[in-house]
Amino acid sequence: MRELPMFERLYPDVQLPSPSERFVLRCDSEGVAVVTDTDCGQVVWRAGAAGQLLLGHGYEVVVEGGADDDTVWRSGFAAPSAQYLVLTDAGKLFQIRPAY
Repeated sequence: MRELPMFERLYPDVQLPSPSERFVLRCDSEGVAVVTDTDCGQVVWRAGAAGQLLLGHGYEVVVEGGADDDTVWRSGFAAPSAQYLVLTDAGKLFQIRPAY
């Protein structure tokens, strides 16, 4: 998987690598989405809560959790018209790519 389509969740057994595979988005042992630099094993970004990460309504990265899959955390950044969540080779948190 190279991109996470809008409304598709990042599940604990799924990883989203950057194109070069240096960085990977995955869930850590606590169920929190993290971006890890595979060269040194360092976490360079961590979501603000445990749960399933997705590109949600309003084109914002969110984490859903609990029995009703309520939003438990919002990234605070959005890209209007985005359809996919992409991890960059530069180690930037995320790049949200609009569909064309």
